[in-house]
Amino acid sequence: MSEENIGNREDREVVNFLVDEIFLPNLQKSVEEAHKKASMMEVLSASSNAYLHLLENTIGLEAASVMLQSMADHMKSRSVATKN
Repeated sequence: MSEENIGNREDREVVNFLVDEIFLPNLQKSVEEAHKKASMMEVLSASSNAYLHLLENTIGLEAASVMLQSMADHMKSRSVATKN
């Protein structure tokens, strides 16, 4: 990702395409392969750590922290919405 693209509004269609067609299939394949060598908890921990490293190396520690907090807040709001 070039620095000029960081901070620009994202195109949800592009994001959804990348998730559905590139990231999820490859992540699922990686999880299956890793699960042959480790417990699911270890696999989830390792994949989370890899994502954290990717964010930190791409956008820096502070921006990564803000992004992750925003994701956590979004997850909490979804949880509350499904209870209502």
